[in-house]
Amino acid sequence: MENKDNLTNNFAGKHIHFIGIGGCGMRALASALLKFGAKVTGSDAVDSAYLKALIQQGAECWVGHDAQNIPSHPDYAVISAAIDATNPELIKLRASSCKILKYAQMLGMIMDACEGIAISGTHGKTTTTAMTAYIMKQAELDPTFVIGANVDQLSGGSGVGTSNIFIAEACEYDRSFLNHHPKTAVILNIEEDHLDYYKDLEEIIEAFSEFISNIKPTGLLIANGQDPNVIRCLNSSDTPATETFGLGDRRDDYNWRAENLSLIDGAYEFDVYYNNEFLGKANLQIPGKHNVYNALAAISCCYHVGI
Repeated sequence: MENKDNLTNNFAGKHIHFIGIGGCGMRALASALLKFGAKVTGSDAVDSAYLKALIQQGAECWVGHDAQNIPSHPDYAVISAAIDATNPELIKLRASSCKILKYAQMLGMIMDACEGIAISGTHGKTTTTAMTAYIMKQAELDPTFVIGANVDQLSGGSGVGTSNIFIAEACEYDRSFLNHHPKTAVILNIEEDHLDYYKDLEEIIEAFSEFISNIKPTGLLIANGQDPNVIRCLNSSDTPATETFGLGDRRDDYNWRAENLSLIDGAYEFDVYYNNEFLGKANLQIPGKHNVYNALAAISCCYHVGI
């Protein structure tokens, strides 16, 4: 019960206001904070079923951004990346004693109270985070998780468990993932993306290198050993303990390997090896070879927390 008790102590009774509460990550985070005992209010530009669901869970939500709607004085305000400095609610809250946090900063606060698992990479974060949470739930490890999408198998985009494990996506946009200090971090891949924010690929690799430096000293990095930009990142960083994953039968190349891949009804089945030890056979229910990499990353996270 340590995890939920710590988080309840940190957030119970706190008033947390979300500007842009209807976004995927924002609504998942708001739902989790409600379960920690926080008072949650929020606004969004458009009405949606997600706002109605949050209201049913106990949040007070409205459509449109109007400073007059904010009740009392929130302890924290969480803003999405879409909110700019001219937002009337943000202007009002900045003039008060309310602490303004970006979405990733609030995630970082939760992660600091837990054994954090941060899933990063240009592509595949949502799928890998969902896989990791699902495997742990099936193993009765009961994690807390926040995912940037609704996942049917997890009954939504967030869940509050009783263990000290917290799983979340770590997004590189706006260097958001530098707010996280995980015990375990994953880098799935690094490609040119978000070039409206980053100057070029070199700057993206530098940001991932800084993310690696945020891993707790006793922590673990799990990295794609077949991605050339990830390898460049590892070579340029003072890395903590590191394990790699990849496909193929060269047994000294990666700590985690998928061998003997075969397609079954459009999805992959493969053998999982860890340091040359056969652990078992994996059967994916979703198509795409990239999901073999995602599954290896998820399995490795779960292995290291006790499955």
